[in-house]
Amino acid sequence: MKKILSLSLSLSLSLSLSLPTYAWDSACPKREFRATWFQTLDHADFPSQQGVDDATTANQKAQLERFLSPTGHYNTGNMNVCFMQVRPMCDAFYRSSFPEEPWSRYLTGKRGAEPKYDPLAYAIEQGHKGGVAVYAWLNPYRFATATRMADTLATDYTRTHPDWVVQCGDIWILNPSNPEVRQRVVDVVMDIVNHYDVDGIVFDDYFYQSGYQNAYDDDFYKANNPDGLNRADWRRQQVNLMVKEVNEAIKASKPWVRFGIGPAGVACTSQSVANLYGIPACPAGSDWQYNGIYSDPVNWLYNQYIDFIAPQVYWAIGNSTDYGLITPWWYDVAYKFGRHAYISQSVSDYGKNGKNASEIQREIRLNRTSCHEDAPGYVFFPTLPLINNVRLTTFTKSGSVYTTKCLPPAMTWYVAEPQGLVNDLAVNGSTLSWNYTSDNVKFAIYAIPAADRATADLTSAQNLCGVTYSRSFQLPDGITSASHAIAVTVVDRYDNEYAPRFLGEALLSPVATTLVSPADQAHVVMPSALRWNTIPDAMNYTVQVARNPNFTDVIVNAQTDEAFLSMNKFAALCGGTGSFYWRVAASVANRECCWSETRSFSGAPFCLTTPADGANAVSVNPTIEWVQVDDNTEYRLEIATSNSFRGTDLIFSQNLTTNRYQVEGDVLNFNTLYYARVTANNALMSFTSPSITFTTENVEMVAPEIVSPTDNSILEAPKIAIQVKPTPNNGFYFQVSTSATFPPRTTKKLMTARGELVGEFDNLTEGVWYARVATQKAANDYTDFSPVVCFTFKKTTGIQDVYLLPRATKYITPQGLFIYFDGHKYTVLGQ
Repeated sequence: MKKILSLSLSLSLSLSLSLPTYAWDSACPKREFRATWFQTLDHADFPSQQGVDDATTANQKAQLERFLSPTGHYNTGNMNVCFMQVRPMCDAFYRSSFPEEPWSRYLTGKRGAEPKYDPLAYAIEQGHKGGVAVYAWLNPYRFATATRMADTLATDYTRTHPDWVVQCGDIWILNPSNPEVRQRVVDVVMDIVNHYDVDGIVFDDYFYQSGYQNAYDDDFYKANNPDGLNRADWRRQQVNLMVKEVNEAIKASKPWVRFGIGPAGVACTSQSVANLYGIPACPAGSDWQYNGIYSDPVNWLYNQYIDFIAPQVYWAIGNSTDYGLITPWWYDVAYKFGRHAYISQSVSDYGKNGKNASEIQREIRLNRTSCHEDAPGYVFFPTLPLINNVRLTTFTKSGSVYTTKCLPPAMTWYVAEPQGLVNDLAVNGSTLSWNYTSDNVKFAIYAIPAADRATADLTSAQNLCGVTYSRSFQLPDGITSASHAIAVTVVDRYDNEYAPRFLGEALLSPVATTLVSPADQAHVVMPSALRWNTIPDAMNYTVQVARNPNFTDVIVNAQTDEAFLSMNKFAALCGGTGSFYWRVAASVANRECCWSETRSFSGAPFCLTTPADGANAVSVNPTIEWVQVDDNTEYRLEIATSNSFRGTDLIFSQNLTTNRYQVEGDVLNFNTLYYARVTANNALMSFTSPSITFTTENVEMVAPEIVSPTDNSILEAPKIAIQVKPTPNNGFYFQVSTSATFPPRTTKKLMTARGELVGEFDNLTEGVWYARVATQKAANDYTDFSPVVCFTFKKTTGIQDVYLLPRATKYITPQGLFIYFDGHKYTVLGQ
């Protein structure tokens, strides 16, 4: 490690003048999840030395300090979260309560050898001093590989529970199909949560593994399948149950501990799978994990089993598996289900495959612009390349990427008790200290130039000096009580932030805001927006919405620095009916929290009302209606042939000012399944209804009748135009050939859209031709062909083709001038 660090230092000095400068188009956000996967498997990131002697112990602790202490790499790089791998192979970097989970050989050099300190506890201690959140990263099932054998102790699972372990190629895993294994995973997680002050639990992408055999789960499949699922669905259900039970156990004990998973980077590329969750399919890549390792990450978001998803989108923007397409999709999906996405980005191949400082900058910009509700996030894999690669480290620290400190995005889906002001705020030299009533919080420290105290935006990341879980903080150089107004805020473990207390300023009386809309007992379309009057100098507002007036059943606990809150981010409200109660408290400097009055409202969800969802036999020219929001809202109606509402699947999109529209013309086909949705836009927010499906009327379709040319006629024209008699259709399939048997190689073919009764064939030879036409009933489904028509084609010369209108063609021939329009021939000038 010393050799690596000294090399980095020398490179830093030699390259400092030649590093590129990167432009940035916006300030660093106040809220951002900035993490790394801190890998201990094969001691990739930590530790550089293994052993249990005093010297090795001191070396390992020093490494953790260099990473996590207030002066360590995470803090100097303005990162705020560490995913520390504490269980790489059914082993432990912490004091496990289970004999089968011994101390890791990647820590001590020998599986089961006991170290002289607790690495996880020490990492938490160091990280919390400087405000770095420490998450315990576990591999839920992995036990051993061919090169990483774990079967060395009498207490290993292969000895104590051999029926729990299965071999999949060159990897051994705990059997995900075994209910006892699922319970053990829950117990291992809770062993950590209950004994350590971790900020989160995170799993990576190891679930079932390739090579898993049916014989491994035959008995479990037959005995534990009450839903009668096929084997693939049942295996996904077993993983989903494990995730669900882990989440429930964590939240029952410490609800502020975030639970997330970093699955493979691509999911739901199958529209049929995406339809299960009412989302568009992932627009790039291939979802191998769904049927390969039986991992269904969207299910965990859909059911809100996790707090965040950290998909491993390890490709560059513009790659065939395009980061630029996949990342916005993940943000949209997480937002739809009321959770966060923090995209995992690889730096292990930095300098290769398009991964360089410029690419990382582009990816971070994309994350920031694609996320919702101020919740961007990244998890770099692994940690050492981020630190040791000088160009990347310099770039992230001072290249306009992470130039300021920040707080992680708050979890708004849990109820949090409002916090008060710190007290006994004092400074002694460069040490700022204070007291507070609760231990289960952390603190943010701000410094504003004294001259700007009255006008500065306290919430700006530019004023944030740092975060700590302690009750003291070392002020940066140049920050004193004389030069700056210094303040401390309380940040709860959900990352909600409360009112600042300024050093040397008097405590003021609480002040309440006044609610504006909706009016008390109003009926509103959901989602709507809650509005209230601003309070001068308010840092932010805490909004609570509950199902009862005593607020013992709170369903929304959110913070905003605006004087309104859009409710479209809260699933419990968007589709909610019945009565709700709401109140607001302002966080104002030097003032304790004070709630506003309480108001109630009832809501009806914003949705399409006609046709009904799942309706059949709908007219091909239907009137579509939806709930009206108000007179100041505009709408965009979309109809598509899939739930993606993208590309060629989107067949209709129109902006409207009313809440109803009749689809006219040939937009829709007969007997076809369609998806419809409507988006409402007003001054406060934009929100989209759930999509509905409807199937158009199924009319009897028969083979068409060719009306031109007639059988055994002579067609003199610049091209062959075959016209059929109007009949119900979804388009027509025209064929012409010089043979009455229509051999495939010499037959010309043409498809037309619904209502287009003429098929035109150009650049054909003169002579005898045969024509036949079939009616399209649905996609790839046709009637029988019409009777065959034989005609002689004489191609006229010196003819001028003039296209007048869609589907209108003027022919000037020796016989006169004709116009074909919508399949009808009109004689303009005879012979």
